[in-house]
Amino acid sequence: MGQITPALDQIAIATDALTSAPKGVVTMTTESAVAQKWLVPRLPRLKAAHPEIDLRLSITAEVMDIEAHDFDLGLRFLRTHPDEGYDLLFPSLVRAFAAPSFAPNASSKVDLEALASGPLIEEATFRLWPEWFSKSGLKEVPTLDLPHPLGALLSIQSAVAGLGAVLMDQHLCQTEVETGALVRLNDVEIRFGGYYLATNQRAGRRRAVRVVRKWLQQETRSGQGVATA
Repeated sequence: MGQITPALDQIAIATDALTSAPKGVVTMTTESAVAQKWLVPRLPRLKAAHPEIDLRLSITAEVMDIEAHDFDLGLRFLRTHPDEGYDLLFPSLVRAFAAPSFAPNASSKVDLEALASGPLIEEATFRLWPEWFSKSGLKEVPTLDLPHPLGALLSIQSAVAGLGAVLMDQHLCQTEVETGALVRLNDVEIRFGGYYLATNQRAGRRRAVRVVRKWLQQETRSGQGVATA
């Protein structure tokens, strides 16, 4: 079977090459935060480049087995690099953000001791604030009063509302930073996991699936790359 699969892939690629444009339905399962804050804002570029491809999203907090549930693609945050079968789209680069009314002005440094005693927002149970304070130069990190995790979307909204500083993957709050709703507190960055794309082995032979996969990879490299078959 191991020898047959590459041959089938080559036949599928050769057959697709005879068609004028990739088309058809491509299904993807992903989580709400990366869908709303990273993927959906980019989809108009996919539609403009490949109008015959219909990308259909299934949003769920559950990590779905794409083979068993018959999805073409799956986009998920993973804390560690999987052994095989996944493409790393982008690493999770966690930084500290806050609303301008909460943060110091551009010419001032963050008062780390005051921040450590102030309201802090957590999006998950990873508890990265102590590491961030240590990397930021706070010699003795006190016991932090960390609230119950809120999830990524609610954490971003809470920070925008001025309810505290938040540690967040910079890819998920890019819009808020660009519009000035959030500002970065300093240059400290924590690399923590990444967002990975899984491709259904059977579906991966279809040209439309391969095009979406390549388009996603190019989006992470260039910001707006367009895939070609």
